[in-house]
Amino acid sequence: MTINLSTIRSNIFADFYSVINSNVLDPLTRNKQWIFSTMPDIKVSNFIGFPIIIIGNSNIAKAFPLLDNSYSDKEDRPSITIYTTSNKQLDELSDSTDAVIISSNFPQFTFGDYSESTGHLNFGAGNVYFKQMRHTIDIGGLE
Repeated sequence: MTINLSTIRSNIFADFYSVINSNVLDPLTRNKQWIFSTMPDIKVSNFIGFPIIIIGNSNIAKAFPLLDNSYSDKEDRPSITIYTTSNKQLDELSDSTDAVIISSNFPQFTFGDYSESTGHLNFGAGNVYFKQMRHTIDIGGLE
């Protein structure tokens, strides 16, 4: 696969989806899609329930401004957000998802900083806990 700046967003989504889908097991073994690119409609009757994983859009940015108003490099910070009804399950899925991303061989990407944020939402039927993880990916060598 040829990766350049015009295809980087779809490449990162496809790579992340592939390794997560192949290596992180649905704890409920539902045999249905549970990894998405956007939040599914949770109010419809055929919503599969939680847990779900959302691989969000890439956020390509120029990394560091230099004195001549140019930039040193480019980076991407794609998000992976896990939603579940159990804090324990949230931690387990976060650990396994993060381990799969870090241990996967993505020769075209150089990983840098990592950040995460957590919280909970109330959807009327109880709390849903979430964790959003972001890995900084150096994409400065791409044209």
